[in-house]
Amino acid sequence: MIIAVQYSYATDAPLAEIRPAHREYLGGLADDGVIVASGPLTTANGALLIVSADSPDKALRILEADPFYIENCIAERTAEEWLPVIGVLKQYAQ
Repeated sequence: MIIAVQYSYATDAPLAEIRPAHREYLGGLADDGVIVASGPLTTANGALLIVSADSPDKALRILEADPFYIENCIAERTAEEWLPVIGVLKQYAQ
C-alpha cells in the first residue's frame, strides 16, 4: 500500500541544523524500500513523502523516528492511502 504523508513544518524549527540527520534517516528508509519518494514542497513550508506501509497509521509510526519529528520541527502530519494508477509508481497499486 502506498501512503502519501504531508509534513507542515513548525515556523521556528531549526530545519537547516537537523536536515542532514533527517535526510540520512529517510535515505535509510529509501534503501529499505519504505520511502518511495520524498522532497520539500516548493510553495509551502513542508514536504511530501511517499511511503510503502500497511496503513496510514503504520506510515506515521515509522516516521516517528525521523529527526525532524523527534526535534519538534513538524507542526502537523497527515497521511492517507494513495493509489497511483498512471506513471512510474503504478507498480505499487493494489
